[in-house]
Amino acid sequence: MAKYTPQRIKLRVRRSASGKGLFTEERIPKGVCILEYIGRPATLEEMARDEGKYLFWTGKTTMINGNIPENTARYINHSCVPNCEADGPPGRVFILATRNIKPGEEL
Repeated sequence: MAKYTPQRIKLRVRRSASGKGLFTEERIPKGVCILEYIGRPATLEEMARDEGKYLFWTGKTTMINGNIPENTARYINHSCVPNCEADGPPGRVFILATRNIKPGEEL
């Protein structure tokens, strides 16, 4: 599970073009596990609606509701040219760098 061990990386939530965003304050090498997307198990009602801002499928029938204060990863915004991706073993979601990321870049 070493691939899915988040490193201690300085990150900051701040304003972005699409509201709040998550930015790195230091260089992140390609392949590094940045952080884990955490939350509580989504309810059946939430899964049926599938419209929450912070819902993340973790399997065919399981979903995380990441709308909790401890989940810094919820501030990562979508990009058509991403610098990171979600991956992980069943039931968990980790954010990995897909390329070298410069300080100040939004994830």
